[in-house]
Amino acid sequence: MAAEDVENVLQAFERMHEGYRRVLLCYPELIVKSLKDRNFPKRDRNAQEQFIADSIAGDGRVSIRRSRDICGEERAKRKRTGTILRREFYIVCSCKYKGPALHDACPRCGAAVSFLDLATNFAIQTYPSKAQ
Repeated sequence: MAAEDVENVLQAFERMHEGYRRVLLCYPELIVKSLKDRNFPKRDRNAQEQFIADSIAGDGRVSIRRSRDICGEERAKRKRTGTILRREFYIVCSCKYKGPALHDACPRCGAAVSFLDLATNFAIQTYPSKAQ
């Protein structure tokens, strides 16, 4: 956090694990730019880490400000996206039950809905007839 130039950033990374160093050393200039940004959080350590991460997320292809804007838009989009609270299947079971499934199974006999059937679009299986 106290880095003033690229050399200070490189020295700080010397103490890091090799795997992290390889990934983050691609952007020492971006890290310095984000540390010197006037909007850099002064007190909150988590906010500082998030600020730097959002700033360098654009890999230098966009400005650090635009990179933070994109990250914020994606976070907001994720919050707005709904979640499925319940799903229902209308089933016709071999026990003659017709109606909604209960917990992905027939409420009368307990036969489970096969999710493989969902993936294959309920392809009807044909069995050899007994007459043969």
